[in-house]
Amino acid sequence: GPRALYWLNRLRQEYESQYQAPTLKPQADTYNAVMKAFGDDAKNVEDVFILLLQAEKTDADQCPNTESFSILIHTWIKVDLSRALMWLEELISRESRGTGLTTAPDMFQGILKAASGAVV
Repeated sequence: GPRALYWLNRLRQEYESQYQAPTLKPQADTYNAVMKAFGDDAKNVEDVFILLLQAEKTDADQCPNTESFSILIHTWIKVDLSRALMWLEELISRESRGTGLTTAPDMFQGILKAASGAVV
């Protein structure tokens, strides 16, 4: 996790210092790999996802894809269902705006499964 984040940040710095050379531009898959490296550490996974959202503000090509949301949501399902739902709502909102993102049925299944075991 931390080592992957280090290299992501290094890549981002190189990209910026090389006048945004296309070969150095981190893509969603780059961020996804770093999120996966953090495993079940939902807070760090979310922090990496937020870095991707920040990159999206200045470069529309650097935006989360369906897998990015899936990694984030599945990680939060295990820790904090309300946080998972918050990100699922963001995914659905983006999907409704025609961004090309899709909500996989397994995300709903994971949330329903977690909710069925949740104490209210």
